[in-house]
Amino acid sequence: MSTRTGLDLRGNDLSQLRGLSSLRQVIIDRAQTLQLAEALTAELDITYGEEHEST
Repeated sequence: MSTRTGLDLRGNDLSQLRGLSSLRQVIIDRAQTLQLAEALTAELDITYGEEHEST
């Protein structure tokens, strides 16, 4: 496995990424933070409380 320090991911859609732990020290825009949060939520199979309570 190769590792790139400082890989510039600005301008990319991060919402479908998997293997997020391998993204150490990448460069993103602040606007991509929500996309990264969506990817992390999917990868960790996180359920929001209000979704869980309605089932």
